[in-house]
Amino acid sequence: MNSLSGVVHEDFKRILAGFLRRFGEADGVVKYREFLELNGLDECKGYRPSTQFESFHWVEPLISMYREDAGAKYYKVVALTANVSMNNNDFSDYSRLVKSEGSMNWRPVNMNHDHGRWLEFPRTRVDLAKADDLSIEAILRVDNLDGWLQELIEAKKVVHPSIECRRLPDSMGGEYHFTGMALLEKGVAVPGDPLTTIEPLFMNESIGSQACRVIDGEVVCNGSGKEVVDMVEKIKENRVVDELQELVESKDRRILDLQGFIRVQEGKLLKLKVEHESFVDEVQEPLKRLQVSNRRNRAMLRSVLQAMAKNNQLFVDDDGKVVDPDTAGY
Repeated sequence: MNSLSGVVHEDFKRILAGFLRRFGEADGVVKYREFLELNGLDECKGYRPSTQFESFHWVEPLISMYREDAGAKYYKVVALTANVSMNNNDFSDYSRLVKSEGSMNWRPVNMNHDHGRWLEFPRTRVDLAKADDLSIEAILRVDNLDGWLQELIEAKKVVHPSIECRRLPDSMGGEYHFTGMALLEKGVAVPGDPLTTIEPLFMNESIGSQACRVIDGEVVCNGSGKEVVDMVEKIKENRVVDELQELVESKDRRILDLQGFIRVQEGKLLKLKVEHESFVDEVQEPLKRLQVSNRRNRAMLRSVLQAMAKNNQLFVDDDGKVVDPDTAGY
């Protein structure tokens, strides 16, 4: 059976036969066509979601901006899927991924989550990302100056990405804030999400274009249209979120520094208290012995003076002082 777009797939031949049995030949064909149009189905492809609804369809309006760049190659990346990762990180809330998609735009790239191996940004970067098909899909730009990475990807030595992100505080929405992407080398790292992929973005030939670039600190984009406007706004939003997050982290660091300072001072005070108590303990015992000794010595001296006073007709007062009876009034 032929179609305007090609040969009808066997799956749809069986579907059409079911419509004909149910509604008859004339009405069955009409109902079948309505079914195709209502669901946006292509009868020349298999009756499977992965076949019917191709990923990365959102990139098509941007392709014209990708064609002119001879300085890089572009790759389509499934960066994260809506599930619980092998690291037990729960990304199964797809609505949260949709809200977080913009933070993946214009992000740096490293190898194997090694923060000593960041590629130069923004020449090689995550260019644009979008939540689609229960995943975060992205376009990766790899500059020709990083040709070694292009070779690794095309030789299938790098086949999985891995996202880097942090959860925003509830006061800032509680969404994910993607901060970068790691490219995982075979034999070095394993993906937390095994459903992620990296594939060349081909449109009849190896294509690429730098849709947006930074000039004098400002984001400047080629082309026009809603997609480009949205991309610029999301990049700006990312910068604002980054600045707010950095402010929060800076304040957190200051609080931690202050808490650490307080703990150090408390430790010093405790040490001084212990040293003081130890000093007091060390001094009190000899002082007590000295006081006892002084009492004994005073008693002995009083006895001696009394004896001498008796022999010499002198008197000793209650304080142990020798006095002349003529002057003391005795």
